[in-house]
Amino acid sequence: MVSIKDIAEKAGVSRGTVDRVLHGRGRVAPDTQKLILSLAEEMGYEPSAAGMALAAHKKKIRLGFIGFAAVNAPFFYPVLEAAKKKAKELEQYGVEVVFFTFDLDNRDTLKLFVQKLLKEWPDIQGWTVPGLDVLGMLKYFADASHDEAFGKKIDEIIQSRDASGNTISKPVVYYNIDEESTSYWNRIGFVGCDYEHSGRIACGLASKVTGGQGKVLIVTYDDGSVASSTLRIKGFREEMELRHPGMEIRGYVFAPDLQALIDVADMAEKEMDRHPDINAVYIANPGNYSICERLQKKASERGQRLCVITNDLVDERQKQMLRDEVITATICQEPERQGARSLQILYEAIAFGNYPEPAWEKTKLEILIGESLL
Repeated sequence: MVSIKDIAEKAGVSRGTVDRVLHGRGRVAPDTQKLILSLAEEMGYEPSAAGMALAAHKKKIRLGFIGFAAVNAPFFYPVLEAAKKKAKELEQYGVEVVFFTFDLDNRDTLKLFVQKLLKEWPDIQGWTVPGLDVLGMLKYFADASHDEAFGKKIDEIIQSRDASGNTISKPVVYYNIDEESTSYWNRIGFVGCDYEHSGRIACGLASKVTGGQGKVLIVTYDDGSVASSTLRIKGFREEMELRHPGMEIRGYVFAPDLQALIDVADMAEKEMDRHPDINAVYIANPGNYSICERLQKKASERGQRLCVITNDLVDERQKQMLRDEVITATICQEPERQGARSLQILYEAIAFGNYPEPAWEKTKLEILIGESLL
């Protein structure tokens, strides 16, 4: 195994000089640095895991994790818990993870979130964020509420500059939803599922349960523009048209705005009244799982049983719905992995320059039915 001593002897420099070059500790003449790096590659030098960990520890890395903490976004709770567990593991390498959480329905948490961002932002070396263009959404809410002071603070975060006036571009790993087009983030990776594939699976499940004759109501707890719902619905429709000609989508229910989230179940019941032949419901982007009980009750009152397909498994109540067949099946996307791996990938990129390849780390899609939980 090639050592730092071997490289130093061949380069005609001290071991300390080689160590500084390989671990970025202090200044070395450009020609000497180029020679050492070239020899390290030529000789097949590989740093030890212990050495890499020690080098990372000395960097005193600070990472930022942005997450949701909202009743209407239950998927993000296990993501956040897994990220916190990973943060504890990274402490041994001298890594500090600063958590920034907020609820879009709670203006107080939004203001606290912004205040913390403004305070901590300059010292954060990299970020994990849940897609959805978080800062853009905050800017939208600031504009919609005509809060100029709040909006100005958001602008300051988005347009952060260093002491020389240059735009700060720090590495970011997305989870849950990818956002390649968000220009003010330096995206290096994404940990999340293939939503189109998820929609195709949902269509196949609904077809099997209904004997290929599903009359489907599609429900989503957003306005239909969020990638997780648009891609799932796209996959559902494409699979239906390709392989399940006997199925038909009878209606869609979207939440026109965040204030209307509580009305989604009411809107879904009205759609069932308009289309009594609905025998399957696909909840593309879940919010409040009690809608499953309400719609099954509605179907039961007219002597029917619905096929209900949902996404994500978040709590014991939902598990009981699966056992009781209130929910026919749910499609899971490894939320714990999204929280933990996004932080791990970010840490490795900053500490060791190890960038993910490919950039998209796909999470596994798992189908759960009541018998899976017995």
